[in-house]
Amino acid sequence: MLPNVVIKALFFFIFLLNHLSLINAQDQSILKGKILNRLDQQPIAFANILAQPTDPTQKIIFASSNEAGAYRIPLKKNVQYEVTISHIGFISQTTTFSLSKDSLYNPLLLPAADTIQEVEITASPPAIIRKPDTIIFNIAAFASGNERKLKELLLQLPGVEVDANNAVYFNGQRIEKLLVEGRLFFGGNSELAVKSVPADAVEQVEILEEFNNVSFLSGLANQNDLALNVKLKEDKKNFVFGSLQAGGGFKDRYQAKVDLFYYSPKLNINSINELNNIDERPISSLQSLTFNKLLAQGRDESLLRESQPFLSSIILDAERRIASQNRFSALDLGYELTDQLQGNGFIIYASNKDRSLRRMSNQFFLNNDLLLNENRTIRKEVELP
Repeated sequence: MLPNVVIKALFFFIFLLNHLSLINAQDQSILKGKILNRLDQQPIAFANILAQPTDPTQKIIFASSNEAGAYRIPLKKNVQYEVTISHIGFISQTTTFSLSKDSLYNPLLLPAADTIQEVEITASPPAIIRKPDTIIFNIAAFASGNERKLKELLLQLPGVEVDANNAVYFNGQRIEKLLVEGRLFFGGNSELAVKSVPADAVEQVEILEEFNNVSFLSGLANQNDLALNVKLKEDKKNFVFGSLQAGGGFKDRYQAKVDLFYYSPKLNINSINELNNIDERPISSLQSLTFNKLLAQGRDESLLRESQPFLSSIILDAERRIASQNRFSALDLGYELTDQLQGNGFIIYASNKDRSLRRMSNQFFLNNDLLLNENRTIRKEVELP
């Protein structure tokens, strides 16, 4: 039997969760219905529903219809949205909503004409394309032009989140693998990608569901996992691109970072290099564990134990650190040998030199009389690759 205090705490926790859920539900109104073809009244599966608030401080909301054409999208109460329904082969439809309660809306989409004579139409691609196992975001529809790295782009996409460790989530589910042009980026590592890939090189972001069904991911087994694939602009292919950052400051502080990328149909090269003495770690402890796991795949446990000090040594306790010099260099290579065979691998070098300072004060008493007052300062220098 559980103690009464534990049972009461569990009941209180359940009550609190329900109360928070109720508050969240009361702040939302549900817009739902069925999307139909206006000509034959047949349901349209996998249509895109994009709710864009007129208030720029509110978030864009995205949903899609199921195989029966039904959809359901939660909107914030009394917030005005421009809701656009779109699907390839149909004319998009935009309607303005500001809901105070749940509402039913059954849009009728008109098929686009197959041919148009003597008329030239210039149109932007749809912001979101929904396929049975893929969601495609066209970056031009979401980017402001001020983004510098991939992370800032991802934060603009509806349903996409990036946490403090630079792990990427879509609709609350973690992205397990990150790719560029269909190829794993440093073994699928998300942190290096979101911090390094230049924003101006990205044309599309694809969310791949059940991604082992995609040909270039057929070796990955878990069908419930998500992957994110970054599609580059055409002018960034068969061309070296990247970024250079350098800076200096007081007390001889400095930071330099060089990221270079090359993608062609057969070969991809990713190079990330950083040098600083401002106590900024190139990768987090969470990502070092990811690299350890990748290094140990297909190898015995002794190699895993040997690799752990190498990568985990990048992360040190910063509480008493007074000086730190960090070096980091990573190279990722991929080559398509044949249509059915690809080779890839990466090399990482990381080292840091730290100086720490610890001050200790001890006082010894006898019958409330101070006998000894001891003050010690311990300086320590550690250099680790």
